Amino acid sequence: MKRENETELYCALIDSHQLISGGLQHLLARLIPAAKIRVYKTAAELKQDIAGENQSPDLVIVPHYTPGFVPVNTVRTLKLCRLSRTIAVLATMDSRSDRQTALSAGADLYWDQHTKPETILKIAGQQSRPDPSSDRSSASLTERQMQVLDLVARGFSNKEIARSLTISPETVKSHLKQVYSRFSVTNRIEAAQYVRKLNPT
Repeated sequence: MKRENETELYCALIDSHQLISGGLQHLLARLIPAAKIRVYKTAAELKQDIAGENQSPDLVIVPHYTPGFVPVNTVRTLKLCRLSRTIAVLATMDSRSDRQTALSAGADLYWDQHTKPETILKIAGQQSRPDPSSDRSSASLTERQMQVLDLVARGFSNKEIARSLTISPETVKSHLKQVYSRFSVTNRIEAAQYVRKLNPT
């Protein structure tokens, strides 16, 4: 259900650690003053709240502290029950295996300790943006460009995308440059989010 104020972002944090979730809530409030930010201890608690208000968050952030122990059940519940448009796992360390586990469970994004606060702001801007018009459909992209975008959305770097698709990093950059121009975006995060909104799953 669309909210009366389309520019407001509704962000949910799923975390039972009050100190850390409180810090994240404070950071998000500073980055996005107009956003509605709520903290839930479990995905089940969020689901119950949605059932009462009939309003799903635009973005759910799931903190992940211990390497090797990704909150898979939480992510799967969020995905299977379609409790949010975008699910982001926020990790304290950069682990490729944990990232793959989180994405396989249904997360849309995986942020590690190198993620800048500005990245969250960019994602928020995409989530609160009105639905894109049909004349900018992703159908105009080539199959290779769509493959590159899919890997970008999964958190792959240009080098990792190149290895996965057996192409050069320069070719990856070329594909992304064309995508940026096609959708009038300025970076890989905006491009991936734009295509996700055009082709929701």
